[in-house]
Amino acid sequence: MKYGSTLTFSLLLALIVGYTASAQSTPKNGDFFPMSKGTYWIYRGTVEGREGSAHSDGTLYRKDVVWKVEVVEAIARDHITAAILNGHAYDLFFGADVKNGSVTIKRQDYLLIRKEDEGFYLLRKGGDNFENFFERVLKTIRDMDALPDYPYWRDRLELKLPIQVGEIIGGTPGEAGIGRNIVEGQAIVRINGIKGISPAEMWTEYIVSNSGNTGGQKWAFVPGIGITGLTGHYEFNGLTKLKTHVQLIEFHDAKRHQ
Repeated sequence: MKYGSTLTFSLLLALIVGYTASAQSTPKNGDFFPMSKGTYWIYRGTVEGREGSAHSDGTLYRKDVVWKVEVVEAIARDHITAAILNGHAYDLFFGADVKNGSVTIKRQDYLLIRKEDEGFYLLRKGGDNFENFFERVLKTIRDMDALPDYPYWRDRLELKLPIQVGEIIGGTPGEAGIGRNIVEGQAIVRINGIKGISPAEMWTEYIVSNSGNTGGQKWAFVPGIGITGLTGHYEFNGLTKLKTHVQLIEFHDAKRHQ
């Protein structure tokens, strides 16, 4: 199943900038998206789907998942910071398929890029039709501290900085706005039940949605942590073909543990 035609690869996996502490708001939460090598996130939840073949009986199959996402390489230049992620929460939606009565999930590599104060971009290895584009972007960042020419950078923009509620980010231009990320809301929260995060701390949480003609997704993003939850659904002819619900259960910031 391929859903990229209606939904952009909105990550990240997860994105992050230090916030100023105040008595009744978010304290200093480290980097906007922790990008140090060895940082990881573990998600738990369910992926459900129906087979897409003509012989499918319409059964909704379910898979319980525990999914680890890890920074396997970090690159810091003057104007660009990047991280290669092995896996992403998006794998549990965009990488899911149903065949022979079983839900399968494909693990993929991603390149998360922060360009100065412009925002975060996300590329999936093999996700573009440009030959070796993933590798070419990596080489350009390493050699030139820049991004190569590419006509679709707008579509790869995950979040703009600073984050603003109501902001419409990336996607297809026009009234339909297919594939755009929309920052729906913001709240000051305590985060309970996640290993590696103190329940005593206060954090700023943003809710970001992304929808297309046949489905959509919504994710919670916390600066200093990353993606803390993801839900998504894909429909065809009014019938649910895929739905995902996962939550972060463990977070390890390698920079804090150096």
